[in-house]
Amino acid sequence: MLGLAMHGWASQQSHESADVSSPAENGTQARAGKMAPLEIAREGYVFAGGKYSTAKDVKVMSGQIYAEFQIPLHQRHPYPVIFIHGGSQTGTNFTGTPDGRDGWAQFFLREGYAVYVVDQAGRGRSAYLDSLYGPRTAPSLDFAQQRFTAIENYNRWT
Repeated sequence: MLGLAMHGWASQQSHESADVSSPAENGTQARAGKMAPLEIAREGYVFAGGKYSTAKDVKVMSGQIYAEFQIPLHQRHPYPVIFIHGGSQTGTNFTGTPDGRDGWAQFFLREGYAVYVVDQAGRGRSAYLDSLYGPRTAPSLDFAQQRFTAIENYNRWT
């Protein structure tokens, strides 16, 4: 359902052609601090899915996802790129890097794609309710470093 709704939003936007530098040039420009500002025609967010549940005698929304979207001023592709994070994470993985560089969402936006960044149900801006989803567990520091924040210090993948 969300994919169809997102396609509808994306397809209503302009499909004009624009000259954009190649991805290799974009990376060089980003390091030099000369990247042009993003040109966004429309942005916003949506909650999709979900149902009303009872938690501790109170009706609450559960099972919904949160997605934020950005539509480029010069959209050159008919279908959006939808970013869905893995376990123990949120959609912010795709919106930037710890050192301030653009993330994958901005990369594809610059390439003329509409982008949607999702927080799965019970994560990020999609509220987590212990009474419905069970007790929270946090990954250990070693787990997080090996897979997300310091992968260069571990030899997990070639």
